[in-house]
Amino acid sequence: FLNSEVNGPVDNDYTGHYGIYAQDNTDIVISGNYIHDVKVGMVMDPNQGLEVSENYIDHTGSDGMTFIGVTDFLIENNQHGGNFHPQPGAHLDFIQFQGTPSSDGVIRGNVFLAESHANVQGIFLADVAFDNILIEQNIIATGMINAIKVGTYGTNITARDNTVINIPDTVHSASKLIGAQTSSGNLVTSTTTEQQGSNIQIDTDDYARYFQGDIKLGLTLDDLRPVAGSIAEDFGALSRLAELLDGVQFVPAPVPEPEPTIEPMPTTPESPSIENNELPAQSDIIKITTSADVIEVAPGSVPDFEAAAVNFTFTADNPDRMQGLV
Repeated sequence: FLNSEVNGPVDNDYTGHYGIYAQDNTDIVISGNYIHDVKVGMVMDPNQGLEVSENYIDHTGSDGMTFIGVTDFLIENNQHGGNFHPQPGAHLDFIQFQGTPSSDGVIRGNVFLAESHANVQGIFLADVAFDNILIEQNIIATGMINAIKVGTYGTNITARDNTVINIPDTVHSASKLIGAQTSSGNLVTSTTTEQQGSNIQIDTDDYARYFQGDIKLGLTLDDLRPVAGSIAEDFGALSRLAELLDGVQFVPAPVPEPEPTIEPMPTTPESPSIENNELPAQSDIIKITTSADVIEVAPGSVPDFEAAAVNFTFTADNPDRMQGLV
């Protein structure tokens, strides 16, 4: 199902039907669609071999996308415009997994920036079993703590390079990534700034140190441009953000290299001289490094030693004589 516009009546009534509903299918693609003015953007229940990509969803009464019992799936580069029109007591999610276990999938590059309501969970996998799922390069801005949540029944869940932004003074004071067995490169937000393993947590009171824009309800992707040289250039969905803003891959600012340290040249101790065939004491060391250090001993008698040892190393890189030691 490709490149279509799907909507209900544009009449401010969001209690009706689903935008797209697929059940008991194998190997289907839902891509490039604009879905709006419906109760739920799409529901997949259940499907094997599923691709949901490049869809734009907005103005929903409840969830953006709901997945029930899907396997071998790819959910990539979808966006929700952030406008919800809930009935009293409605539970709002951008991407919601529920009902029947799901496994063997990738959730990548999806974007949700809250516009009308901050009480929207981002990517929510809980209550049933989930296995072998990769969650990466997603951008979620919400007032809820469950920005990306995997429940206690999740196994083999990897979350890497996601950006999770808390909208201050709305619902909760933190928005987090919870429950993945393996996580790295993620940027999450709370009331302190600290390194958490291979991830970073940023204090919401210090947003101006890390982001160029105003982080509030109705923020844009441009507000999330990292401040040059800040740790926001090292964590989160940087590749996806750069692709959406500039159509390029993210390249962090180069780190200045320290000035090289110049080590002093070693000095060669002055070699003792030998005059009148007087050899140095046994404890002395004679070093010959250049032709100026060569020692010539005239023929004649030499001191009588009971024992003696001569240790030398000879390297002739450019010899001009046949003998190195005579």
